[in-house]
Amino acid sequence: MTELALSEAVPLAYALVARLADDLDVRVLFIKGPIAEEQGLRSKHTSVDVDVMVDPSRRDALVLALSRLGWVDENPHTSPRVLALHSWTYRHPQWPCELDVHDRFPGFFAAPQHVFELVLRLKQICNFDPLTGTSTKLERLETDLEECAASGRKAIVFSQWVQTIAELRSRLARFNPAEYHGKVQNQKRDEVIARFRDDPNCHVILMSYGAGSVGLNLQFASYVFLFDRWWNPAVENQATDRAFRIGQTRNVLVHKFVCRGTVEDKIDQLIEEKRALAGDFLQGGAEIRLTEMKDDELLSLVSLDLAAAMKEG
Repeated sequence: MTELALSEAVPLAYALVARLADDLDVRVLFIKGPIAEEQGLRSKHTSVDVDVMVDPSRRDALVLALSRLGWVDENPHTSPRVLALHSWTYRHPQWPCELDVHDRFPGFFAAPQHVFELVLRLKQICNFDPLTGTSTKLERLETDLEECAASGRKAIVFSQWVQTIAELRSRLARFNPAEYHGKVQNQKRDEVIARFRDDPNCHVILMSYGAGSVGLNLQFASYVFLFDRWWNPAVENQATDRAFRIGQTRNVLVHKFVCRGTVEDKIDQLIEEKRALAGDFLQGGAEIRLTEMKDDELLSLVSLDLAAAMKEG
């Protein structure tokens, strides 16, 4: 076998690791490269090295499979650098690229902003597929809004991203949505609320958590949809309280959308666990703080549980 060209080697190396991880049931996170980009992640790192993070408890299984395919660890396991970063570099005689395997976040990825950005990007993927634009959440939302509009009632849809709200606006045009978020000028906000309240053809208002969580009375809305989850349930509670103001005479139905088996599902589980420990009376007690999580907890958070994601019902 002749040596591969670098342009061929890098995507093939990522594909190789992905296949091995799948065969061995090893959780792997692709930090950069073509697979990460397909998942909607845009890395600022331009190195030709192949970088992956692996579940620490299963790293040996992946490493053994790589060694059987001719990949050799070029760093001694007693190297201070290896011990400090939990990072191993592998080379293959026919592959011009390096394969860097990490079982913890190495120093240059460990900055909180990098971890937080990664989780945010994974959460955004749960809203809309970055490649196809499809959204199972949107499909469910459209079905529920059809019922809402048919009954002459109104709904509030919350998201933490203005970009998601803009996408929803175009997809939900038939419901004549109103928008209320940080980019709406202050002098126009009362007009937006008045239109939502008084226009019988305006069945839904799209709101950001920040703009819609404080000081609004939307008791004329009967449905609340949380299109994506906030880190802190107290913020979600403040948002849904907009429809539970004095003067509400109808039952209010609150729907929380979560993509099963994804980072959203993990966040939802963590929120419920911390809520149970902290108690609802402690505002902010269930907030998730990424900087307080251990490395294996972070890796578990961003990994995809395919079995749960594919489960029906």
